[in-house]
Amino acid sequence: MDYKFITGDNLEISSPGWSEGTVLQDIYPDSSFVSGVENPQSMKMVPVIRDQKIYAKYIFEKRFEGGPGLVHGGILSTVLDEMMGYATVTHNLWCVTANLEVNYRSPCPVEEEFELSAWVKEIDGKKVYFHGRYIIEDIFNQYDERFKNIFDNLYNQKFKKKFLQNN
Repeated sequence: MDYKFITGDNLEISSPGWSEGTVLQDIYPDSSFVSGVENPQSMKMVPVIRDQKIYAKYIFEKRFEGGPGLVHGGILSTVLDEMMGYATVTHNLWCVTANLEVNYRSPCPVEEEFELSAWVKEIDGKKVYFHGRYIIEDIFNQYDERFKNIFDNLYNQKFKKKFLQNN
């Protein structure tokens, strides 16, 4: 089943300082549950810029299991949301999730390597639109999940300052 909204079209990362192969893991070293290198509970995912998108390979450990042998859907959503958060950073935007839609087309096994990617598709005023996917291939199946997201760009400098002072 193909989802019409996943086109692969993405905005080029044109902000200075972001180039092919840049590792993004250190942007939120203390706070990120997904990729924070200094967070002892972190999943330690390592996102990088590849082909103008945010890309990572990751093996979900058994501790992220929902149903027997399967990655919990909430964990998958969390990882995808994190990837899209990094995509906003590469466009020098300060954003939070407004809407996340994930189409789980098949269960995803733990202890298998996934390839994940996310990208900014469009910026329309305050709204930032994303697309992405995660994929795993094994002998019997190809798992190819697709997702889209809308982030709100926080133009409000007062909110930004208050949030940064408290964290």
